[in-house]
Amino acid sequence: MARIGIYGGTFNPPHTGHISAAIAAVDALRLDKLLMIPTGVSPHKQLPAGSPTSRQRLEMVTLAAQADPRIIPCDIEIRREGPSYTYQTVLQLKERYPADTLILLMGTDMLLSFDSWRQPETILQNAALGVFYRGEPGELEAIENKKQALERVGAQIFLVKNPVIPISSTQLRRMLVFRCAGPFLPEGVGEYIAKSRLYGAENDMRGLSMERLEEETVKLLKPQRVAHVLGCRDTAVALARHWGADETDAARAGLL
Repeated sequence: MARIGIYGGTFNPPHTGHISAAIAAVDALRLDKLLMIPTGVSPHKQLPAGSPTSRQRLEMVTLAAQADPRIIPCDIEIRREGPSYTYQTVLQLKERYPADTLILLMGTDMLLSFDSWRQPETILQNAALGVFYRGEPGELEAIENKKQALERVGAQIFLVKNPVIPISSTQLRRMLVFRCAGPFLPEGVGEYIAKSRLYGAENDMRGLSMERLEEETVKLLKPQRVAHVLGCRDTAVALARHWGADETDAARAGLL
């Protein structure tokens, strides 16, 4: 009987943090393999405008998975029509691997909101949960409280210490625009992005005027972050004026 990890996400794009977490789960949970599954049509999370197609995200995951032979790219969700729910994926995989142990991987925030998922009881009947944690203040206490509550209804939950790599796909997409994402891209993914002209990789963003830089930077931000970033710009300018530094350079640094 094999132990199989289920690791889903938009992977838009996949980065070294994803691969590091996958390897940590394989090692900690003694998995025979880990299925890395790009989301098809998410019912909760709309992809940003201009995102790659689901097929392109799968191709990037396939490249990223070459980092470890135990990581297997899986297209089960992108082949499904309409919104894709986790319980559907778990049921399909249980049909495919009826005698094996399935372990659904998720972060702390997803565990804490697990009751609000579609058909959580179906997931618990067919898979154990593997929860990534980082050891932040109060995190383990919150996990343990939720773990005990779910175990009372039959859940089996494993904890996986996740090595912290300070990057998210949102941050990485911004870095790709300014061509500084290389250290956080698995081998082959950067070349694929450049060749496929994804994430604005075809544009040269160096040396923009302040007006254009601000315009392009704001496009990369979530609406609730715009005021914060423009405030960073203004504070940087005020500090430069006070200390006699170049105000334009400070404004550019504040934006970036």
